[in-house]
Amino acid sequence: MSLSALFRDLPRDVRHAARAMRSRPGFSAVVVLTLALGIGATTAIFSVVNGVLLHPLGFANEGRLFTLCEQYPGAPTDWCSIAPPTLTDIADRSQTIQTLGFGRSWESHMTTPEGEEAVRSGIATPALFRALGVHMWRGRMIDSTDLLGRESDVALLTYEMWQSRFHADPAMLGGLITLDKHPVRIVGILEPGFHLPLFESIELWRPVHVLPRDEKNREWRGFVAYGLLKPGRTVGQLRSELAGITASIRQAHFSTTPSWTVRPMPLVDLVIRGVRPMLLLFLGAVSLL
Repeated sequence: MSLSALFRDLPRDVRHAARAMRSRPGFSAVVVLTLALGIGATTAIFSVVNGVLLHPLGFANEGRLFTLCEQYPGAPTDWCSIAPPTLTDIADRSQTIQTLGFGRSWESHMTTPEGEEAVRSGIATPALFRALGVHMWRGRMIDSTDLLGRESDVALLTYEMWQSRFHADPAMLGGLITLDKHPVRIVGILEPGFHLPLFESIELWRPVHVLPRDEKNREWRGFVAYGLLKPGRTVGQLRSELAGITASIRQAHFSTTPSWTVRPMPLVDLVIRGVRPMLLLFLGAVSLL
C-alpha cells in the first residue's frame, strides 16, 4: 500500500476503530489500560536501564576507565581491590595506562560547636581525580606534595558539603576545620555533582596517609583502583600487558602465594555488576507485557 493510500484510508480506519470500541467498552478499556501500563512500565524501566547500564558513570571518558582486582587465595568474589605498592608497580611499568590512582572511604570526626560529628570522608591519591577528569569549583586539587606518609593537613570539600554544612561560605576556602583533633586546611572545593563511583556518599576528601611505594603495605588490599587507558587502548590490551607485569611482581613478592595475579575490568562493570541481571530481567518482563 502506498503512503498516499494509507493516509486516504486513515479517517475511515479511525471511525471503524471508534465504533468497535463503543460496541465493546469493557474490552476496550482493558486493552487501553494494558497498553498504557505496558508502555509506561517499559518507558520507566528503559530510563533506569539507560541511566544505570548504558551511561552509569557520568564521566567524559567512561569508556576508557578501568579498575584492577588483585586475586589471591581467599580474595572476596563480590569485591575488587588492590594494595598501593602493587598498583604503583603496575602504573610505573605499563605502556597502556595513562593515569592510575586509588582511594577508599575513611572514618573521620569533625569538631563543631555542638561536639564531635561524624563526617563521610575518604582518602585518595591525586591521580584518582586526574583519571576521572575531575575539576575544581574553587581552589586547587591535592597534589603529590600533599602525600606525606601520615595524615595530611589539607582536605577537599564536595560542592554539596560546602553548600549544606558551611552554607556556601567563601571563607571556607583556605579556612581551617578540626578533623580527628587536628587542624586541616580546606584547599579546594570540588565541582558540583562529583561523586566517586562506589563511594558516592563521601563529602570530604583527604590525601592518602600512606606512601604508595611503602612495602609495608604490600598486602593491605583495601583500596579501589581508578585508572584511565591511553586513547585507543582497550582493557583487552591492558590484560595482555599485565600478564608480563604481574609475572615479574609475583616472582618478586608472591612466589609462595598460589594463583596470585591482578585482573583488570572496565570500571562500569565493577559499579553495575550487582544490579545488571535484575535490571535486564525487569526490562524483559515489561517488554513482554
